Amino acid sequence: MPEKPNYQNIRFRLQNPLMPHLLKLHQEGKLNENQARWFASSKPVEELYDTQSDPYEFKNLASDPAFAEKLAELRKAHEQWIADYGDFGAVNEMEMVRTWWKGNDTPPVTAEAEIGFSNGKITLTCPTPSALIGWRKSSRESWKLYTGPFEATTGDSLYVNTHRIGYEAVEVSIKLRNRD
Repeated sequence: MPEKPNYQNIRFRLQNPLMPHLLKLHQEGKLNENQARWFASSKPVEELYDTQSDPYEFKNLASDPAFAEKLAELRKAHEQWIADYGDFGAVNEMEMVRTWWKGNDTPPVTAEAEIGFSNGKITLTCPTPSALIGWRKSSRESWKLYTGPFEATTGDSLYVNTHRIGYEAVEVSIKLRNRD
């Protein structure tokens, strides 16, 4: 989509802490040529880079005759991909997200974690497929990714966060007690 700029104000991208800094430098005209290209109003129809010799993809080789055969091979593979799977690149981002959200304007909510406490061990599961589970014993601690049962004591506080990408996260907090 050469008619679209490289940079677009996408909510997810704007969450990156580096973006406000880059936007400020761009507005002040302080980016070098390669950095400024990110904010160009259009882009080439095709791009081809030798990532071994140019890992930052500064030199577009698409118009270089020495790479015409490779470009034709990749173009054919891309066309086959589109035929097999469709072109989500042509779909508006919010429209694509709504398909994930089953037509709604708001994301689904990740299910709360199911918490088991027995014999001094905590087990956590989440009914939402592919959800990640984070936990901590104090609101001052960093979150830990749940990878298996961990030790706890009756009376401990437990904070549990479940999250699946594209879904709203859910956090619960409890005070552990025996379930005998």
